[in-house]
Amino acid sequence: MRRNWLIGVAAIPGLALIMPTSPAIASTTPAETAVPTSRIVGGTNAVRAATGWFVQISRPVNGAFVLCGGTAISPHWIVTAAHCVVGTRASDWRVYPNPAKLQDPSAPTSRELHATVLKTHSSYNADASTHDIALMYTPSVITTTALPFANASTDSPIGASLAVLGFGLTEENGQVSDVLKTVTVKDLAGTTNKCGKYEDFNSAQQLCAGVIVGGKDSCQGDSGGPLNWGTRLVGVVSTGIGCARANYPGIYTRVSANSSWITKTTGLAANTVYRAGPAKLSANKPCSTSKCRATKTSSLVLHVKNSGERSAPYVITGPAKVKVSSRSGNVAAQSTRTIRLHATSQKKSCATVKVRTTAKTLLSFKLRLNGGRC
Repeated sequence: MRRNWLIGVAAIPGLALIMPTSPAIASTTPAETAVPTSRIVGGTNAVRAATGWFVQISRPVNGAFVLCGGTAISPHWIVTAAHCVVGTRASDWRVYPNPAKLQDPSAPTSRELHATVLKTHSSYNADASTHDIALMYTPSVITTTALPFANASTDSPIGASLAVLGFGLTEENGQVSDVLKTVTVKDLAGTTNKCGKYEDFNSAQQLCAGVIVGGKDSCQGDSGGPLNWGTRLVGVVSTGIGCARANYPGIYTRVSANSSWITKTTGLAANTVYRAGPAKLSANKPCSTSKCRATKTSSLVLHVKNSGERSAPYVITGPAKVKVSSRSGNVAAQSTRTIRLHATSQKKSCATVKVRTTAKTLLSFKLRLNGGRC
């Protein structure tokens, strides 16, 4: 066994990346020990509507950034690889749920989330690449679909078709992809301890997946990403020799072997779909008096807040003499929409303004326009 933590800087236009590597499993043939990999080769572009649980996690490092993948198993918890995050803090990481393209953490976006909790499996063995699994928590809501994690009763059998995703290298020693890739591979070992030419494969803790003749695999930059069997997370991209080499499939952390630890750490049950909770819309009365005031030149500020975990629509009703900056729209989860109201003319009058959601009226108040009486 040997350990390489940081490999050089790979680039696509405008991006510099550092990809952590887990220990390579040494071959008995010296010529086959090159290119240790944290290890999508032979794949196609993923369909984002079907991969909402994929998460890119990255952290800036001296003008470049570390690239790993992850899987949202609930609206707040993410599974990734221990070798991606060991020795770091939760606050170091940026979280991008189901990104359309590879994200650069040095250029913050509205889709960027932050982690506050990071847990690496206490039995992680860097040399053996066992228990190569970690959990990350974000207090923000991951509103895309979460993927249930497997336990022993729902683990993949030998011969099962599995899917792996990531932004990693598209060929050994190649470049990363700026769009999410996926490739279908086979479970080649099941619970046997035979995985290609590897001598130290541990089926109790690891999963062997690929194509025995090579050509399809995960690769550097895909570390921590999902290996799923249908609608179950069964593996985490961990290690291997090279990328897509014959007789050297990818080695993945077996999720079922760590399912009890996931449940103990997160309180989440295996084989369970966790969805974001409902929207919770509220609207503040924009004044402290019984009747609010606005003029043509002086606006009234109204806030529509969503403290829930799903986006929700709102509608503001009122006569045409009240100009509303946004009469309808959606308020994203855990966010606030600021709306301004003012008179369309200098005429004195009174208006009733209501803030409604789909099911009910959130707020109703009288609005004195230009000092008019109500």
